[in-house]
Amino acid sequence: MSSANKKTKIYIFSILALGVLCAILRSISILLFYDGDIGYYSVGAVLPIISDVIFWICVIAAAVIPFFLFSKTETVGTINGAARYSALFPAVAFLLPMAEAIKALTLESKVSTVIILISSIASMIFFALLALSNDSSSTLNILCGTGVIVWLAMVWLRSYNDFFTTINSPEKLFFHFSCVATALIIVGELKALCLEAKKRSCFAYLSVGIITLFSFVFPDLLDRISGISTKSVSTLGETLVISAISVYAIARAISLLPKEEATECAVTDGQAEKAPDESLEIESEQTLQDTSKEDQSE
Repeated sequence: MSSANKKTKIYIFSILALGVLCAILRSISILLFYDGDIGYYSVGAVLPIISDVIFWICVIAAAVIPFFLFSKTETVGTINGAARYSALFPAVAFLLPMAEAIKALTLESKVSTVIILISSIASMIFFALLALSNDSSSTLNILCGTGVIVWLAMVWLRSYNDFFTTINSPEKLFFHFSCVATALIIVGELKALCLEAKKRSCFAYLSVGIITLFSFVFPDLLDRISGISTKSVSTLGETLVISAISVYAIARAISLLPKEEATECAVTDGQAEKAPDESLEIESEQTLQDTSKEDQSE
C-alpha cells in the first residue's frame, strides 16, 4: 500500500470517527442540559460549549485538509459499483416528506407546500436514477438534482419561519447547518455528473456533510425518542431524509478509497505479458551464439 493510499484511508475513517464523537457529545448535552420547552441549554452548562467548539474545529479541519491531501489533477466521476445502491435510501426516504406535503395541502393550500411536494418528487427521481440508471449523468437527472437543493431551501425557510421554536435555538441552528451541508453534498454530486469533479473538493463536501449530519441526526432522534422537546425543529420526514443522505455520503466517501486490488492485477498482467517477450529474446540470443560457434568451427 502506497503512503498516499494509506493517508486517504486514515482520513476517511478519521472523519467517520469525528462525526461519531460530535454526535455523542451533542447527544449527552441534550440529555443532560437541554430545555425543550424554551429551546436552550441550561445556563452555565459547559459540555454544550465544549461540544460546539469541537464540532467547529472538526468541520474546519475537514474542509481544509483535503486541499493539502490531494493534488489539483486528481478527479472523481459518478458513484459506481455496489456503493451506488446506497442512493436508494434517500430515494425511499423522500416518500415521507411527499406524504407530509400532501397531508398539509389537504388542510391548507400554500405555494411553499406545493414547491416542497414537487421538489420531493424530483429528489426521489434523482436518487433513484443514481442507484439504478446506467446513464445517471443525463439531463433529466441533473435537473432533478437541482430539485434536492430547492427542497432543502424550502425546508430551511419552513424551519426559519416556524415561530414555535425560537429562531436562535441551538437545535434549530444545527438543523439549518445540516440543510446547508446536505446542499454541499448534492452540489458535489452534480459537479461529478456534469464533468469530472476535483477529488479534493469532493472530499471536502463529503467530510463536512458527514460530520454535520451526524451531529444533527443522532441528537435529533434521541430528542424525539426521549420526548425532551415539546416540538421538534424538523419534521420526521425531514430528519429521515437527512439520515438517509448521510448514509449515501458515507458510501460515496468509501467508494473513493483507492482500488489497490485492481492496481495489483494490472501489474501482474503486465508482468505476464512481458514474460513471453523476455523468453523469446533469450532464445534468439542462444541461437545467435550457437550459429557463431558453428562458423568458428568451420
